[in-house]
Amino acid sequence: MRTGLPSTFICGLVRNASVPLRQTLEAIKALEVICEDTFVLIVTNDNIDETDTILRAWKNSSVDHDVLWLDGLEKAFPERVDRIAAARNFCLQQLRVHPEAKFPLTIVMDLDGPNTHLRADTVIESVSNASFQWDGIFANQRQAYFDIYALRHDHWCPNDCWEEVRRATTFPWRNRKARTAIEKFIHSRQFKIRPEHPPIAVKSAFGGFAIYRTDAIRGSWYASRDKGSGLTCEHVLFNAQLRESGAKLFILPSLLNDAPVEHLGPLSGTELPHEFC
Repeated sequence: MRTGLPSTFICGLVRNASVPLRQTLEAIKALEVICEDTFVLIVTNDNIDETDTILRAWKNSSVDHDVLWLDGLEKAFPERVDRIAAARNFCLQQLRVHPEAKFPLTIVMDLDGPNTHLRADTVIESVSNASFQWDGIFANQRQAYFDIYALRHDHWCPNDCWEEVRRATTFPWRNRKARTAIEKFIHSRQFKIRPEHPPIAVKSAFGGFAIYRTDAIRGSWYASRDKGSGLTCEHVLFNAQLRESGAKLFILPSLLNDAPVEHLGPLSGTELPHEFC
C-alpha cells in the first residue's frame, strides 16, 4: 500500500479569512509531508484583515511556497464567481509552467474554512484505496455534502440550483418564497454520505477539496459564464471540459473535510437516497 502521494501541485484561494487560514496552512503543511515533492500556490486579493500578513510570512517560509496578490480583482470583476474563476485560472497558469511529469497530481482547495481539520492520513488512505479508475476525486463533508452549486448528477442535482431558486422566486412574497426554494433546491439536497459509502460518479462536484490527475486537466480552464453568458459555478464548466475528454469524476466519501455551517440549513444531513448512488 502506498505510504504517501506522488509529487503534487497544491493551489488554493483565500480572501479575508485570516482565522481559518492559519489552521488550513497547518493542514497544507501536513500534506507537504506526505507528498514526494510539492509546490504550493495561494491566490488572494483585496484583503482588509490579517490575511496578507499571514501569507507574507508563509511565503517566506519555503522556496516551494508562492502567493499571487491580485489586488484590484474585485473592481475588475464585480461578480464573485467571475473573480473566483479568474483567480483559479492564475493557478492553472502557474501549474503549466512546470512539465507535466513534474507533478502527477494537482490538489485544488479552499482556504477559508472547509479544510481546517483536513487530515493528511485520510487523504493518503482515500487515494490509496481508490482502486477504480479516476481522473478527479472530490471531498465529502462530515456533516453533509454541502456544495450543491458545484454539483451535477443526473438524479441528485442535474441543474444549476441557484437558477432553480431564482425561477421559483417571484413576486409577491419574494423573501418567503426564496427561503422555501433554498430549502427545496439546496438544503434538502445536502445529504449525509457515510465514509464507507462507495464512490459516487458525478459530472461535477467540489466540496472545497479536489484531487485531479494533472494530465487530465492540462487543456482545461475555469469559466463562470455559460454559452448564453449566464453566471454559473466555475467548477461545473471546468469539470464539463474534463468529461468531454473522457475524464472520470467521483465524490470519494472517505475523503473528509467539513461543511461551513453558514451553508447548511435545517433540512441538511438526511441520508443519501439509494437511487442517487
